[in-house]
Amino acid sequence: MNNADSMTFATFLNQAWSNHGDAPEKTADELSLGLSLCASPGDIASLVQLTSHLYTEHLHRFDEANAKLESFKSSKFASDPLAQSAIGRCIAALRLASADTITMDMLKSETFGLSNVDFARSLAVATSGTAKTNAVRAIGFFRQSLAMVENMLPSSEEPDLVKLQTLPEGIARTLAIAGNNTAADLEEKIDRTPADLELMILAATTARRFWEAAGTWMEVERAEYRLARSYLSAGNIAEAKKHAELCLTIVEQNGGAPLEMFFAYELKARIVRAERASGVSGAESDFNRSVRSVETWFEKLNLDDQVWAKKSLDALRPLH
Repeated sequence: MNNADSMTFATFLNQAWSNHGDAPEKTADELSLGLSLCASPGDIASLVQLTSHLYTEHLHRFDEANAKLESFKSSKFASDPLAQSAIGRCIAALRLASADTITMDMLKSETFGLSNVDFARSLAVATSGTAKTNAVRAIGFFRQSLAMVENMLPSSEEPDLVKLQTLPEGIARTLAIAGNNTAADLEEKIDRTPADLELMILAATTARRFWEAAGTWMEVERAEYRLARSYLSAGNIAEAKKHAELCLTIVEQNGGAPLEMFFAYELKARIVRAERASGVSGAESDFNRSVRSVETWFEKLNLDDQVWAKKSLDALRPLH
C-alpha cells in the first residue's frame, strides 16, 4: 500500500477490502501493517473480520490464519473484551471450516468456550468458508446457527423485523454477510449439486431477512438482487422475477441511484434472457428493451463505476 507512514487504519481497511478479491496474497502480507495501525479495540475487531474472510473464503490456509491471529494478541488493544471476542470467534470459525472430524452431534455441546451469540456467529462464518467444498457440512453449520438465533428471539406475535432488532449487536450483520457471500459463491459454481442449490437459496433468503434488520435500504435491495440471482441460477424464473421487481422498486423509492439502477436493469435483462432461452413468447423484444435500459443507466455512471460495471454490460451484449 502507498504512503504507509501517513496512513490511518480506516484507510488501510478500505483499501484492503477493495483489493483483497483480486490480490488475496498481497492483502494477507499486509495484515501486519494493519495491526500496526490499529488505534482501538474496534480496529482489532475489524482486522480480525478481514482476516477471517480472507482465509476462510479465499486462501483456505487455516494454520497460517491462526498464526496471524496469535500475532494480533501482541496489540495493546487485544485484551479488551471486544477484541478478545472477535479473535475467539475467528479461531472457532477456522477450526470449524478446517476440521472434518468435528461432527454436527459434537457441536450440540461444543462451543469452543464461546457464548451462544459468538458461537452462532462463528458457525455462520464457517458456512461461507466451506460452502464451495462441502455444501452438506455448510448446511449443517448454517442451520445450527439459525436455530441458535431463533432461540434468542422473543416468543411474541410481533413482526419478524421487530424481533430481529432485539438481537445482540453484530449477529444479524454476520448472518447477512455470510448468507450473501455463500449465495454469491454458489451462483458461480459449475455443476451444482442438490445440496449446493439448497444452501444457495437458504443463504440468499437468510441474507435478505437479516439485512432488513442490520442494513440500510441499499443492503436490502442488494439482498433482493442476490436472491433473484440465486433463484435464477436454480432455474426458478418466477421467483427470480418477483425479487428482481422488489429490487428495482426499492431503488426507485430511494432516489434511483445510477449504479443501483444499472444493476437492477441488468438483473431484469438476465431474467428475460432466461425466459427467451426457455421459449417464452415476446421475450426477444423484452430482452432488447432491457439491454437498452442497462446501456442507458451505464452512461449515467461515473467513470470509476463504469470500469467495473462494463463486464456485466458486456456479458449481455453478445446476445443482443
